[in-house]
Amino acid sequence: MYSSYYDPGFSLVGTLFILIIGALIGFIISFFIIRYATRANELLDIQKKTLQELKVQNELLSDDKGNSEINSFYLDELKKLQSSDMVSKSGYVNHSNVEKMAKSYKKFIEEVETKNLSILSARKLFQAEIDRLSSELNENQKMSFLSVYRERLK
Repeated sequence: MYSSYYDPGFSLVGTLFILIIGALIGFIISFFIIRYATRANELLDIQKKTLQELKVQNELLSDDKGNSEINSFYLDELKKLQSSDMVSKSGYVNHSNVEKMAKSYKKFIEEVETKNLSILSARKLFQAEIDRLSSELNENQKMSFLSVYRERLK
């Protein structure tokens, strides 16, 4: 008979072993790449928020009328609020507090108009406070908060 040292089972097992090791190494490398990419995206998001805040502050500080003149009871009350005040214990947006904010905005703008101050600066100041309050909310709460707020402004 014909005698051969070729064992097809061993070569198949060896090939599968090499493929499995290659796949594991690929998964490990992709895991670290994805992990560092998400960290980089988080840092970019933080930088975007910081840049946006700096732009708002720059616009507010460079306004002609000056924001030191815009001081209002309504703005002070808004500054006292925290993000936790906008959410009820169940995790949903507290509509009554958001409605009070919208009413405060309307009264604040009326007060600014009667004092003949810059309405644009006043809006930016109020919007900066709204952004501060909504920044700590999760995405669903933020969308609900902003939709209720805009609806109440009408």
